[in-house]
Amino acid sequence: MVNTEVFSGTAFAALPSRITVTGNGDGTDMAALYDGPGGAALVAQGSNATLTLPGQSLVVSKFGKVTANQQGTNQDTVQQAAIDYALTLNGNWTSA
Repeated sequence: MVNTEVFSGTAFAALPSRITVTGNGDGTDMAALYDGPGGAALVAQGSNATLTLPGQSLVVSKFGKVTANQQGTNQDTVQQAAIDYALTLNGNWTSA
């Protein structure tokens, strides 16, 4: 499914609305997530971290360490349940 486009200067390119990235599951992989313009919502549960942005979501699964980075002054939220990875929140994430 595609519902987002980016203009490269000469043409529009379609971007997927949901991207899933799976680590190797042995606890050694690291993922860094960054918010974008507008608010972002992070849901951390089990072996998944899902970052939802306007029009897109990114799921990282089976990583040993996940770092979520807030850029600027966007209103970002986090909802955390039991997780099996180390989660670091950089910036001002508000509990949902």
